[in-house]
Amino acid sequence: MLGLEPLSGEICGIVNTCKIGVKVVPNASGDQIVGWLGDDLKIRVQCPPEDGRANKRLCKFLAAQLDLPKDAVSVVTGQTNQRKTVEIHGLSLEEFKLRVAHDTIAVSHGP
Repeated sequence: MLGLEPLSGEICGIVNTCKIGVKVVPNASGDQIVGWLGDDLKIRVQCPPEDGRANKRLCKFLAAQLDLPKDAVSVVTGQTNQRKTVEIHGLSLEEFKLRVAHDTIAVSHGP
């Protein structure tokens, strides 16, 4: 189970970093944070799962929803699977949970 995992800033040299489990649904009609599916966050993205396009879209969309720079979100495991671990720089786990609680109905259409 991927779930949520705080990452110590002292270990990686970055303050406020967390890892979360994500279930990605590619080829959706729009980008959307659906909500929690157990310990994982379910997110729909418009892009197909080809050549890493869905992963790139996931990172870009999640960063925008969290009001973070695009490079603050990255897929660290599960590049070719629906279930992934995403690392987020710039937010603690608690801050992440608060922001997602307010954004679970966010939908974006377009590139």
